[in-house]
Order: sequence, then C-alpha cells, then structure tokens
Amino acid sequence: MRPRTCPKPMRVAAACAGLACLLGACVGREQAPGVPPPPSVAATEAADQPATDGEVEIVQGELPREGADADVLLVRALQEGETLWRFEVTIQHPDTGAKDRADGWELLLPDDSVVKPDPGATFTQDIDGPIASQPVVHRLSGIEIPTGVAQIRVRAHDSVDGFGGRELVLDMRTSAGPGYEIVHTY
Repeated sequence: MRPRTCPKPMRVAAACAGLACLLGACVGREQAPGVPPPPSVAATEAADQPATDGEVEIVQGELPREGADADVLLVRALQEGETLWRFEVTIQHPDTGAKDRADGWELLLPDDSVVKPDPGATFTQDIDGPIASQPVVHRLSGIEIPTGVAQIRVRAHDSVDGFGGRELVLDMRTSAGPGYEIVHTY
C-alpha cells in the first residue's frame, strides 16, 4: 500500500510550521525574541511562478545564523528536453557584505564532475554581490544532464567558508524527495 502524501501547499506549510517550532515559535506561543518568522507559504509558493534565467528571487523570512555556511534549502528541476534541464535552487546564507557571501552553487554528477553551462564560470552558476534578504531562489536554464544520470548533488559555496553547508541529493528517477521536486516533462 502506497503511503498518502499531502498536497504541496500543505507540505510547505507543515515544513514551515516545523521550522517555526524549532525556532521557538510554536502555534499559540509568541514569537521568540530575536527570531524572525519562518518563510511564508505564499512566499515559498512564489518560486513556482515562471521566471527568467539568472533571476534572483528573495523569499520572505530570514533565518540568520552567524558564521554559517551557504545552505541549499530547496531544489526544483524541470526537464526542458531530452537532456536539457532548468534548475531553481533556494540558497540561504547570512550575507554580511562582499567579503562574506554566497558566491555560487554547483550541480555534481555521480563522478563528482561539476556541470557548468558556461565553461568560464567558477560554479554551475556564479552569484553576483551580497543579497541582504535571505533565502534566495536562483534559476538557470539550458543545463545539460547526460541521459541515464541517476543522482545529482546540489551544493552552495560561500566566499569565506567554501563548501560545507547543507547539500541535497536528487534522485533523478523520482518526482520528489526530501527538499526537492523534479518535473519530467519531456
């Protein structure tokens, strides 16, 4: 028997509520002092709207952490052709200025090779300048993923600590998993 799953908005709301509880802001209690509210469902769902390549979308609800690494929170992969994909990667890092900021994200194939649409880029997508409001959705189309690749690892980089934050592993044979959604349209 297949387990039942909640519709996407309910899953997002449940995830936000769980995160709020972890931060001390459970339902029926006041917001913990100095802790901002969790990302709203409406703001998270805004990531589902069409956007242009390289567009940066700020998702409401900052979750600051001092000395934190760049974390990959959510990934959405949309198949655009037999081997062409669009990725929407939500990254959080408490950017404090040009010297300490998230500066890129990578897609790694099972052999740890980095997928780079632009051979001159440092990462799969370089991130320009610090962004005060976090987390942020970064979008990139035209990413070539070879046929038959079963897993892709997504990680973010920050200019001070390098890699080391939360990474997500996508099973490309599925439609969803912890922290990711894959839309097979081809």
